[in-house]
Amino acid sequence: MTVIGIESIPIIAVVSVFIGAVTALQFAYQIKDFAVPLYYIGYIVRDTMIIEMAPTMSCLMLAGKVGSEHGKRIRQYTQASK
Repeated sequence: MTVIGIESIPIIAVVSVFIGAVTALQFAYQIKDFAVPLYYIGYIVRDTMIIEMAPTMSCLMLAGKVGSEHGKRIRQYTQASK
């Protein structure tokens, strides 16, 4: 089980980078009409990713990875028994 979690770290890192980039682009587009400095975008995206998005997305990706690993092991067991 530990191997499944450790092997998921690169996937989670790549997806998190892209989610952060998309969030920053969307937030910059939404805030361009207001008198808010652009460096606030980084602060807001950081807080959003740390507080809300990172735990949720990590759990979803880890659940998918664990499910696929279990399915692969079950398939290996059934093929080995034939």
